[in-house]
Parts: sequence; C-alpha cells; structure tokens
Amino acid sequence: MKRKPLVIILDILLVLAVIANFVLATDFTSGTSMDPTLKDGQPLWVMRPTAMRLLHVNYNRGDIVIAKNDVDLNNLTKGELIVKRVIGTPKETVSVGRKTVYINDKALKEPYVVHKMDNLYYSYGGVANGGQVFNDANYKATTKLGSNQYFLMGDNRPASADSRWIGAVKQSQLQGKVIVKLPFNAHNLSGRLFGQILVYTPLILLLLSFLASYLYDLRAKSAKQA
Repeated sequence: MKRKPLVIILDILLVLAVIANFVLATDFTSGTSMDPTLKDGQPLWVMRPTAMRLLHVNYNRGDIVIAKNDVDLNNLTKGELIVKRVIGTPKETVSVGRKTVYINDKALKEPYVVHKMDNLYYSYGGVANGGQVFNDANYKATTKLGSNQYFLMGDNRPASADSRWIGAVKQSQLQGKVIVKLPFNAHNLSGRLFGQILVYTPLILLLLSFLASYLYDLRAKSAKQA
C-alpha cells in the first residue's frame, strides 16, 4: 500500500530525532555560576560522551561541559550535575592566583569572564576567605593534572563552586560537551514547554507517525467500502 507523504515525512523526522537523541541530550543551566555566558534556566544541547567517542570529539580548553560532582562539600551534593568551563586539560599544571589563572606558568586570557575573580574573598577549597592564604598577592594554588583529569571553573568566578572547591575532575565524571545554547529560559512557561518538547520529541514524533498511519488506513478503508 502506498504511504501518504505526511506519514513518510513523519517517519523520516522520527529517524532523525532518534539519531539526534543518541548524539544529543537536553539539559538546563541551574544557578548563575556561568553568568553571563549562560543564564539560569537556559536550555542546552549537550553531545553525549558515547557519541563523542564514536565521532572522535575531544574535550578542549574553553569547552563548556556537564560534569558529575563526586564529593559532598558545603552546597554541593555528591552526584549533582554541574555546568562549567574547561580551564585545564590532562597533564597541565594549573595555578590559581588571587585574580589570575595560569596554565604551565603562563597567564590565561579569559575574554568570557566578566565577573572577575578575587580569591581573597572566595571560599577556596570550601575555606572562607581562601583560608587567608591569598592575603599574599603572589600566592598561587597549584594543581598538577593527571592523564585523565580536567580543571573546571565557572565564568562567574566569585559565585562558582568549581575545581577550586572540588579539585580536578576525572574524564569519567564528564557527561558531555555543550554544543548549542538555546535562547530560552526554563523558568518561563514558554521556555519550560519548549524544553519538554525537546526532551520528548522522539516520542511525540512516534505518536504522530502512528496516528497519521492509523488515520490514513482508516480513510483508505472507508474509501474502498464506498
């Protein structure tokens, strides 16, 4: 039986949605630690780790990533997902001064940072006021990264619980790379609705495909009987 063009189109869209669902996940920013790059409640399309491995996509400095926190520390819960920027990559030495980040002793240029860092007043490592060590303007907290470790920081430096608190993050903790920042807000009704549509797109298309096929078959049977 010849299929109606609408059914064929829906089937094609369904296949594309399933493929996209394998490659991409939809996530949402929570909090302001990545401000102004990401807004609280902003939907994100994230490339899944499995797809990254198959497509040979790596994590690089400057990437925005989703990571699973593996420590309980103050306002961070073990297992909680966080969104941060990759600052240090495997085998690099990351040094964080009062106001500047250094990679292998070279100051890192960070045009994405608007809210400047001042670790003198930041709870570095969960210790209030940096444990006072940053009273010395020349002090640097240094981390030598292992072969599968990354140093993550939020763009909103004064308000980000990141590798300054939780230490280096293993690659196994990374849950994917952000590839699209969608211009919506999940805190608004329209943004929440759009976000849910993104999450359930494959299911929605599957139901529409079945419905279209059913209605087409029903119409065809009615035409034959007539």
